[in-house]
Amino acid sequence: MSYLFNEIVPFPNAAGAAASAVGKNKGVFLTNTSVTLPTTVGLISYRANGTTWENRVNITANNTAIIPLRVWGVSFASGLTGGTIA
Repeated sequence: MSYLFNEIVPFPNAAGAAASAVGKNKGVFLTNTSVTLPTTVGLISYRANGTTWENRVNITANNTAIIPLRVWGVSFASGLTGGTIA
């Protein structure tokens, strides 16, 4: 069944996740709450054989990004909130 709307599931530790496994998802929703500084986020991807790797992205100050990639985990410092797109 296909749904018209997707749900945002908040990260388990939105105050500074440390490579948190986020479960099955369709992408990530990230908001940088700093009004002056960019924030770097690590999106941890995976392969069917179990290997993982990290892709780093910058979220500019006071901005939101929707990244439509399935990820295994997310790693970031404080100053960012968000969740996975279910």
